[in-house]
Amino acid sequence: MATQNPFENKSTSDSYQSTDLVYSTSAKAILNVFAPDLLQTHAQVVDLGAGTGVSTAEILKYKPAKLTIVEPSMAMLENAASVLGPGIEYIHSSAEKMFEHFDSNVDLIYACNCFHLFQDLASVLASISCTLKPKGFFVFNLTSPAFRFDTLTETQKLAIKANRDFYSALNQLSPNDVLAYTSDLLQKALDGTQTQVYFKDQLEQIFPSVGINLSNYQEQDLEYPSVIQKNIWRMMGQSFTQDQEALSKIIEAIELPSNIAFKQAVFVMQKV
Repeated sequence: MATQNPFENKSTSDSYQSTDLVYSTSAKAILNVFAPDLLQTHAQVVDLGAGTGVSTAEILKYKPAKLTIVEPSMAMLENAASVLGPGIEYIHSSAEKMFEHFDSNVDLIYACNCFHLFQDLASVLASISCTLKPKGFFVFNLTSPAFRFDTLTETQKLAIKANRDFYSALNQLSPNDVLAYTSDLLQKALDGTQTQVYFKDQLEQIFPSVGINLSNYQEQDLEYPSVIQKNIWRMMGQSFTQDQEALSKIIEAIELPSNIAFKQAVFVMQKV
C-alpha cells in the first residue's frame, strides 16, 4: 500500500473552498480564546500550516503589524496567495525548518488544525521555540481522534463513526496505509482505547523541554452543516481514487445528522 500526502495534491488544494466553513468555524473559536489579548497591532504573527489561508483571513481581521504564512505544500501556499494577495509574507517551509527564516523575533505562532500532522514533534517544538521571542506565544488546537478527550457527546460520537465508515470504505476501494491508519484511529476513539494520540497531561509535560509552558487551555463544542462533511470526504477521496462514481456512492451511503458536532481543545503556550 502506498503512502500519500493529499495536501500536496493540487486538485485537493483547489477544492478546499468547499470546506472553508468548517475551518473558519474552528479558527474563529480558537481566536476567541486569545485574540483580544495577543493579536495586537504591534505583533509579528506566523500562521503555521495555514493551508489555503482560511485561518489567515480570520487573523487579518485583528490587523497584526506583520503576518507570515508558513506552509509546506506549494499548491496550498499558491492558493492562499491568490486569495489573500500582497501585504503578507509567504514562506514555503516545513514546521521543522521554519526557524531558519526568523531570528527569534516572532510574538505569536498560530497553528490551526495542523498540529496532528507534524511528523517529527521534537524537531517541530524545537523550531517553534527558536522562532519565538521570549514571552512569545504558540497557539494550536487538536480534535478527536488525534486528541483524547475525557468525554464526548453522543452527537460527537456519531460524527466520528461516520468518518470511520467513510475512510474504511475508501480504503477498501483504494487500499492505502494512510486510510487504514485513519479508520483504525477513529475506531479506537469510539472504543476509548486510544494510545497513540495526544492528551492534555502529555503535552503539558513535553513542551517545557523546549522552554514553553501552558498559559491557557479550553475545550470547545462546535458544529457545522453535514453538507460540509460530505465536501471534506469528496476533497480527500479524490486524492486516493479516480473512480468518482464509486466515491459518490460511498459518500451517499453514509447517514449523517443535519449538523456535524465536534470538540476541539485549544492550547495557548508561552515561551519562558
